[in-house]
Amino acid sequence: MAKIENLLMVLHLLMARRMVTLDLIVKECKVSQRTAFRYIGSLEAAGFPLERENSGYRLLSRTGALSTLSPSELSAVYLGVEMLESVLGAEQLEVFRRVKLKLESYVTAEVRQELNTLVQAVAKTDDSRTLREHLIISLLKVAQLQNLKVRLYHSDSTTGIQISEFNRPTLQFEKEWKLSTEIDSKRHLIRLADIVDIEFE
Repeated sequence: MAKIENLLMVLHLLMARRMVTLDLIVKECKVSQRTAFRYIGSLEAAGFPLERENSGYRLLSRTGALSTLSPSELSAVYLGVEMLESVLGAEQLEVFRRVKLKLESYVTAEVRQELNTLVQAVAKTDDSRTLREHLIISLLKVAQLQNLKVRLYHSDSTTGIQISEFNRPTLQFEKEWKLSTEIDSKRHLIRLADIVDIEFE
């Protein structure tokens, strides 16, 4: 059986069943397990949203929660994933690849148009500090939701770089965004512009 016919067979199996194992692909297509694995990779590369589940794979529905988002909302989510992917380390790249693969099944021509508008708006932003601050705010909000411990590296006019560790960061706005936190039983305000690096535990 030709490769294209095998790929169609695998796709048919994925559409017909809740989960498909590599062993089933080997049996139905009469190929090796390594070739069966390559078929899964080929379908993913072609944009079919697949998810590994226990010992097999399932085809994600295109009518999930994301389908309730408008084109502008979907484009905002996609751009957010792109921006995070560009600033995080290599160890997180695989999760962003999977997220983008799932998102791409919802990216229509209308979503692409909205995404293009968003990208142009970001490109025209004069103050890169604003984008940086919004990213920091987003990360701190996630840390707060997940109840993560935050280790903050921030510049100090008197001591240079200072390291502060705390739980549950609080953001407040006084002419500019600041992080309000209690360190050594004292309330401190740290300007987001002074934050050099953030680590979470």
